[in-house]
Amino acid sequence: MDEKQGNSVANTLFLLYVGILLVSGILAACLGYFALTRTQMRSKRWFGVLMISLVLWSLTAAGELVLSGRTGQLAMKHLFLIVGTTIPLVWVVYTADYTYRSIRTNSVVRLAAIIYIPLILTLVTNPFYEFYAPLTPHETPFTHIEIGVGPARIVAIAYVIGNMAVGTYYLGHLFERGRSQVSRPVAILVGAVLLGLVPFLGSVFGFVPVETYDHTSLGVVVFLFGVSYVVFRHGFYHISPIARDIILEEAKDPIFVLNNNSRLVDHNTAAAEIVPDLHASGTRALFSELHTELAAVVDELEPDQKREIMLPVGEESRYFSVQISEVTVNAEKIGTVVFLRDITKRRTREKQLERQNEKLDDFAGVVSHDLRNPLNAAQLRLNLVDGGDDEHVVSAQQSLNRMEMIIEDILTLSRAGETVEDPEQIRLADVIRKGWDTVTTDGVDIKLQVTESVTIRADRARLQRVFENLFRNAVDHNRAPVKIRVGLIEDADETGGTTVSGFYVADNGGGIPEDKRDDIFDHGYSSSDEGTGFGLSIVADIVDAHDGDIGVTESDDGGARFNITGVTISS
Repeated sequence: MDEKQGNSVANTLFLLYVGILLVSGILAACLGYFALTRTQMRSKRWFGVLMISLVLWSLTAAGELVLSGRTGQLAMKHLFLIVGTTIPLVWVVYTADYTYRSIRTNSVVRLAAIIYIPLILTLVTNPFYEFYAPLTPHETPFTHIEIGVGPARIVAIAYVIGNMAVGTYYLGHLFERGRSQVSRPVAILVGAVLLGLVPFLGSVFGFVPVETYDHTSLGVVVFLFGVSYVVFRHGFYHISPIARDIILEEAKDPIFVLNNNSRLVDHNTAAAEIVPDLHASGTRALFSELHTELAAVVDELEPDQKREIMLPVGEESRYFSVQISEVTVNAEKIGTVVFLRDITKRRTREKQLERQNEKLDDFAGVVSHDLRNPLNAAQLRLNLVDGGDDEHVVSAQQSLNRMEMIIEDILTLSRAGETVEDPEQIRLADVIRKGWDTVTTDGVDIKLQVTESVTIRADRARLQRVFENLFRNAVDHNRAPVKIRVGLIEDADETGGTTVSGFYVADNGGGIPEDKRDDIFDHGYSSSDEGTGFGLSIVADIVDAHDGDIGVTESDDGGARFNITGVTISS
């Protein structure tokens, strides 16, 4: 080869290498900008750091070839080595964080950081001691710096390969947990890393055009093209598709995904319990052929409607709540997701409650007729006794009156916990006033801190009984003057405002000791000889029937404050 041809080859190689390095830098910069500004990518900051590192690596490699001064070339080479050693650490940190591994506690990240520090120290001091490797300038076929062999460089080579392998494993393992096109993104990621290492291995073993030049940086463009493809083709920049696949697979309740032709396109493992031959049938089978009864229910359902169905699962029958949701893209329906929720335990519990309610109704009938009738007869006879002021007659009359109160409370208690089938939207202030009218006593002051606009979804009669019993409890268990306050419970929301979560009834009496606050709602518990012990238990049952919760704390005046939350209130 004559000198002219040699110069032509050298110029071609020079332009080719510089062009590849500049393309790598531009591509890395574009990927970093896209991730940081246009996506909600998980761990996008670390991805940005990784892309910035690759930009610096490409620029320093190009700077080594472009600069003519020896000092500048050596400076670029040292920066090139420092950045090149940093990239594997950033890669491991990014992939660990992206795949939900704690950076602070991950032992691999810690080990990578520990090894990184002495490697960087050898690179920083290499111009003086050459602990990392000797650097030799070359003029042909273009000016460049050859990296010799040194103990620290051997460690650095193993460090680079090890970190790249670990990071690739992290990402591959995340994709393998999903169900959507698992093999392709994993293969592309692994292939990009392996192909990116080919120029490095070529430099080590001499299978490159310029044996004295480190071609490792040229592999970056291969890696970046692989990452770019996965980013834009497989949604790598957004974790949601993978997370949805994982959720779909690990959900305990059956899930089916159908296309617009009612053919099965995806499902989770739990779905196979409903359709035993699901895996044998595969996808694209008509759903009606897989399960006729379930398909008929799905065809009748509208989005967000629910229908209960009993299906055989193994050797037993189980109850499921069926719900569908349409899958749309740009407002166009492309499929349907069928959700089944196992409600067998709930249905069993409901049947048990139905039987218990039937027994309670029978019991209420016995109390109402078999006990109240002879009680009324005894009261009438007692009224006919001469000497009605006799202390024995008065005592007997009081006992009979107390029995009547107990019977009334037992009848109320037997129905208080029944599910509220048809709640209505009512004004809370109206119910409070009606409850107060039945309890009003001299020397008692009630202050209503509820505006007329506040409404609640509830059974009117039972809610009124709640206030009657709470007011009566405050009056009967405290000395006059009694002050009662009724107000709303407000909680701060995410916007800085407040939302109404319930209401309270508070008094200024002696309060309820902390060790007794869990007992006061028990049936038959009373701190007074004159009480029946059912008043607050009735309140608790009514609140529970409205899917609410009741608790007692100390009021601002030192008395008792009953907090009722979980009910549907709007203002």
